[in-house]
Amino acid sequence: MAKETYLLRAFAYTLNPYSFPLFTSYSLHRVKSRLAKSILPSNHLG
Repeated sequence: MAKETYLLRAFAYTLNPYSFPLFTSYSLHRVKSRLAKSILPSNHLG
């Protein structure tokens, strides 16, 4: 899965350098929201 994402990023970067930062920030946002969702329930319990 990680290799596929890396290939997609490399492909998008070669296609359009300006789309690379956007794609990276979007994926980072998704990871952050996923982490927040997994962390929030434990915070409510404690």
